[in-house]
Amino acid sequence: MRIVIISVNRVTCALLMTSPNSTNATGAQPPPQAVKVDSRDLMRNAKTLWIAHGTTWYRLQETRSGKLILTK
Repeated sequence: MRIVIISVNRVTCALLMTSPNSTNATGAQPPPQAVKVDSRDLMRNAKTLWIAHGTTWYRLQETRSGKLILTK
């Protein structure tokens, strides 16, 4: 598990990156102390968002079915 902090358009959030076999499955609630951000605030009606993390860029995409995919 890894936490990535990002800031986009004055919105700062933490992305919790888990392995596919993690017990924090889709639909699970984040812990109370976690920073929570609505994806609509980040995406702002766009289908793709580019995120800089150090010198590496990541792409956050919304699929046709409304799921989010983060790729390097």
